Amino acid sequence: MKNQTRHSCSEIENLITGALTRNQRVKGLINEFYHTILTCMAERNISKSELARLLSVSPAAVSQMLTHQPNITLKKMVEIADAVGIELQLTVSHLDCGAADYED
Repeated sequence: MKNQTRHSCSEIENLITGALTRNQRVKGLINEFYHTILTCMAERNISKSELARLLSVSPAAVSQMLTHQPNITLKKMVEIADAVGIELQLTVSHLDCGAADYED
């Protein structure tokens, strides 16, 4: 019970301070990816059945992929993006780690 309370308190603190947990950042990235894919599919009139054909998977597999599954791989994300005709790019923001820490 104490563990749950501590976990809940840290979640509330993160909400107040604006700090996102690793899981929240992952979910945000996945949601952004799916939003982009679904928007692109709608704009290009690509149905889930057509996407399944392009990916060589079953329509059921596409439905499962598009339900925001949390364990989608980067490889699968690239395959889906390629299938709908968009380029997926990964951008990494540098966190200031202190250059002195990396000097020889």
